[in-house]
Amino acid sequence: MLQLDLQLNELQRVIKKSKARRFLLELPEGLKTDALIILHELEKTKKEFVLSIDTTFGACDIYETDLKKADCDAIIHFGHTKFVLQKIKQEVIYWPCYYTFDIEDVKKTVKDIENEFSKKKITIVGPIQYEKFILETIKELKKHKKLDIVLGKNTNRLNSTQILGCDCSSIQTIANKLDAIIYLGDGNFHFNALQTTEAYKYDFNGNFEIIVPIKKPKFNALFLESKVIGIYVSSKLGQNRIKIAEDIADKLKIIKKESVILYGNEINGNRLIGLGINFLINTACPRISDDYKNYYLPVIDYVEFLELYKLYYPKK
Repeated sequence: MLQLDLQLNELQRVIKKSKARRFLLELPEGLKTDALIILHELEKTKKEFVLSIDTTFGACDIYETDLKKADCDAIIHFGHTKFVLQKIKQEVIYWPCYYTFDIEDVKKTVKDIENEFSKKKITIVGPIQYEKFILETIKELKKHKKLDIVLGKNTNRLNSTQILGCDCSSIQTIANKLDAIIYLGDGNFHFNALQTTEAYKYDFNGNFEIIVPIKKPKFNALFLESKVIGIYVSSKLGQNRIKIAEDIADKLKIIKKESVILYGNEINGNRLIGLGINFLINTACPRISDDYKNYYLPVIDYVEFLELYKLYYPKK
């Protein structure tokens, strides 16, 4: 049975080696129920800790600006590997946490994959927590030689079998050459990043669920009719694209549309009420526009805007 191993003993050793006196702990929602257990274990290092209760959406969401306010010297970020490529002055310890497993777990998964995808060309991906399990599964599948396994490539953010909800670049060059992409992991956020591919989610009980396309309406006509357009810029370090937002504002000015740059840590429909805008262009996480039903106005990603701009204003 797969079990998440927080590896707190190993983390204690890393903390003891750090020059930091006080750490800000960032936990994903799924680990907050273990927050006190984690705190009690880490306090054995004789260092000090502050627990952030803000929502942490991923490694793009590093609260480096909060360190001074919380009187902390370093961040411990659970559940993810490094994502932010910009240099951060303060120390950040990324602690991804991996699932442990028995060899029987691997054997069952291998058998199920072979039964379902025999003689097919596949790759296997998942969140970082499943990386060790995925690699062991691939190792066993290669021994059996019942199907053709193609591996992705390491990138500056991802390992060869790793995907994020916003980034599948590890398999970008091989996706269209495969019969199937097998997803080993929990939840749908990462899985749904595999849109436009032949992806299957394994439930660890012998069943494979094919990905269901997220159908979003076309907002072309509403964009052309819009009068005041909001351009959302995230304060999150790994999602901040202020220069892109400024470029969009310049383009909107050329086509005589009023725009306002909206800046904040999070965005939802309620935060836009009363602002007087009737269209939103998102420059933050590309998955925000998947939740368009939660907004009272049309929402598109900045890449979609650039496509519309090129389509309707090719000479601008």
